[in-house]
Amino acid sequence: MAVDLYQPCPCGSGKKLKFCCAPISDEMSRIDRLIADGQLRPALTALEALDRKVTPDTSSHAWIVTTTSTIHLQMERPDLARDLLKKLLETHTDNDYAFCLYAMASLATDSYEPSRKIIQKAFFRCTRKYPAMCSHLAIGIATVMMSRNAWMATREAMSLALRFAAEDERQDVFLRLLQVDNNPQIPWPLRGAHHLPEFAGSEEHEKEFKKGQKFVQIGCFEAAADTFAALSRQLPDSPVVAHAAALCRAWDGNEAEAAAGFHQAARLYTDRSKAVECETLAQLLQISASSDEPNLVRHEFAVSSVSRLLTAFDQHDRLNREERDFSRLPVAPVAVYQIYDRSLKELVLGEGLPAPDQLPASLGEVHIFDAAPDGSAQALAGLVAYAGQEMETAIALLKEAAGDLLSDSSEANQPIAGVPEQWIELQRQHYFPSRLTPSQSRDLEDQLFHWKLNEKWAKTPAAGLAGKSPEEAAKDPAMNIAVTAAIFVLDSFAAQVRKLLDLRKIFQQLQVEPLPLLEVTPETPLANLSVIDFQRLPVSQLSDEQLKLAFNRALLIQHPQFLYDVEIEITRRPEPLDKVDKVKLYRSLGEMELLRNNFQGALHWIGEERKLPAPQGTTEFSFTLQHDMYELNLRAMAPEVPGYDELIQKFVSYYLPKLPQLREFLESVSAISRKPLPGISASGIVTQTDTTTPGGLWTPDQPQTTASSSGGLWLPGN
Repeated sequence: MAVDLYQPCPCGSGKKLKFCCAPISDEMSRIDRLIADGQLRPALTALEALDRKVTPDTSSHAWIVTTTSTIHLQMERPDLARDLLKKLLETHTDNDYAFCLYAMASLATDSYEPSRKIIQKAFFRCTRKYPAMCSHLAIGIATVMMSRNAWMATREAMSLALRFAAEDERQDVFLRLLQVDNNPQIPWPLRGAHHLPEFAGSEEHEKEFKKGQKFVQIGCFEAAADTFAALSRQLPDSPVVAHAAALCRAWDGNEAEAAAGFHQAARLYTDRSKAVECETLAQLLQISASSDEPNLVRHEFAVSSVSRLLTAFDQHDRLNREERDFSRLPVAPVAVYQIYDRSLKELVLGEGLPAPDQLPASLGEVHIFDAAPDGSAQALAGLVAYAGQEMETAIALLKEAAGDLLSDSSEANQPIAGVPEQWIELQRQHYFPSRLTPSQSRDLEDQLFHWKLNEKWAKTPAAGLAGKSPEEAAKDPAMNIAVTAAIFVLDSFAAQVRKLLDLRKIFQQLQVEPLPLLEVTPETPLANLSVIDFQRLPVSQLSDEQLKLAFNRALLIQHPQFLYDVEIEITRRPEPLDKVDKVKLYRSLGEMELLRNNFQGALHWIGEERKLPAPQGTTEFSFTLQHDMYELNLRAMAPEVPGYDELIQKFVSYYLPKLPQLREFLESVSAISRKPLPGISASGIVTQTDTTTPGGLWTPDQPQTTASSSGGLWLPGN
């Protein structure tokens, strides 16, 4: 393929190829073909040979080094690429292409902080000339920030990557951005776009603010933060400038300084809703920063006899063996036990539904591992618990139960993770007696969570409350903003663990005024609302078009209560209802009802789903089977409610003879309901069938056939 000599030279000099690296253009083409064919090592050999023919001060040498570095990056050897590019830039200081590659290699080798200055300089120099490379650099930053749970930095880096992405890569980058916004691990106030606030001031101050905005546009967040911070020192009473500086610190991954900046902005804003938004972000970032300090640790013991240890643990009244599937783990434990703060006997032998405060609380978890068959690893027990008193109590209990079967190993108090102090009790596991029905367990879990809200969360010092608990801080009018934000922070935690909070009730209990609903008209633009403001929309007052926009964003953010409110409103309006996938809508509403612990409400939405016609290309049999499977899964959570026995019987006698592969599904249903499958022998053979239905093996997408005279039961292998 002929080389176009009038295209920009790929060496990065900015000249046309004809006036730059034309003498080696044939070699360049040959090496490019080797790289395109995946022959990276031959390409490196050819580059080394070519480099011996050129002098170090030429553009041809720059092309050789940048191409070699690109191959090293592809081969996951970024340190080699970084060193080559660093040396090249000592003599080719104006080569922006090489500098952008250098930033990418530095990030991959040294991570973000040591490379920050290089990265910021690359964005400053290269966004116009090499936007696609800057997009890849931003994706690399997003990956690093995501690994640290620096969510605002992750989201803004992906937004930057989308801004600079090549046309053929935009869709992929956009989908990555949506995955960030839809990530359930991220507290919902941190999701979505956070826009710089609008600023008005003197001409000189506005000029400085615009300078910071320009830095933001090209991804130079540290430079932007420094610009806004300098302006904030000139305007110490401006909440807008403090807010802007805090956003840029967060986008740069500096969450501790960002939290301080948001606290400052919250104190300065006279608009309560803006103050609460900034304070909410401050508290969330403060919690995130505190989780960097590991308080969940691991202690290991050597085990002299695994079988005797299991017997001892099984007999102890404060240890309970967990039933879990470890088949996917490379090295599976022999057993796992929860360690509780009190005896389990009373609950095991008792009757009725225990009160939440009667439930034993977990102090830790111990995994028992057998010795490796080849002798490469000894038998051991790994205890995970919170450092301090709880770890000491758990160790003492295990030694009491095991006697001389356990001995301390050299691996003690290894850091595992950091759990924010205010979430420890809300996340703590409790023992539920196995005698409870699924419905009773669900009711007790709901009671336990609300008991923890009142007795644990409300009485535990929280981030941003000056060492006070929400209950104490709510009595201080000066802490109104902080307490309101703390409630939103709690709501974000609840959403992460799929709990539905009644925010109105919490505001009432703490005697704190909630934020008012927004005032909207059909002309009100909703696109630029922050995530927190979006939750304040008066859903019933939205126009149909606004409701559809709210629905799309609610699906993305997945805030349970707001999504439920929007979906309920859609069911009341024919035009929006006609535009959505009704099956997904009704199933989502069913899931929301389960979060509300409203089993009958979930059944109602299954009934609405059953009224829908089968989609084109789907048989009535397949459509009905899908509904029945979904309903049976749901009813397994409350098998004592009328309807479960009839539906499971339909599966065993009608569906299973036609679709033997449903056996695994039915076994999972049986495990959830804790009831045996009716009419199935221990060997797994169906002993009761509906004799009025035709024989033979069916698949869900096949049409129904007429009865076959051959009849008979189809068995695997026949």
